[in-house]
Amino acid sequence: MYAIILAAGLASRAGGEKLFWKTEGKPLVVHAVEASLGAGLETIVVTGFQGMRIESLLASYPEITIVRNERYESGQISSIQAGVQALPHPEDFFIALADMPLIRSRHYRELAGAWDRRTDGIRPMVDGVAGHPVLVKATLIPAILAAGAGMRMKDVLASSTIACKNSHDRSYVTDVDTLSSYQALLSQEKLD
Repeated sequence: MYAIILAAGLASRAGGEKLFWKTEGKPLVVHAVEASLGAGLETIVVTGFQGMRIESLLASYPEITIVRNERYESGQISSIQAGVQALPHPEDFFIALADMPLIRSRHYRELAGAWDRRTDGIRPMVDGVAGHPVLVKATLIPAILAAGAGMRMKDVLASSTIACKNSHDRSYVTDVDTLSSYQALLSQEKLD
């Protein structure tokens, strides 16, 4: 099974720097890669904005595939499409975000273990809030690749049957989009 980690966005609310911010001594994007690899997933990282800088951070992970999305400014769906096009063959895959440092290998395993394959995928749901990563069935690849610019993944999934794994684990919905959310994360680390 694969994980497509999205690390291409502008991160404009964080001055373009969020994937380089460190928690537990590691940049956020490194946390994302290590969680995926630790779950035994074939890992594809989609870069775009600050691509060379991110790629140099990940140079010590030769087992991952890095794909540069030259159309990253057109929205997240273009990065998902770039990741899907890098799949060597149609296979079920996770869509993960590189700015969620509390996601660990066990989160991927929990979702995969809870997935009823009669559905088109599964995503975590925490107190009514949809989270990540999202596990998607390979049969949705044509719809993803056909999505037009400006569409969002939730538009693509709207006609699909995506199961929800209800959880109280806030890791599934904790991302770092702003300096204040990063500082809150660091404060939590100190409390733990």
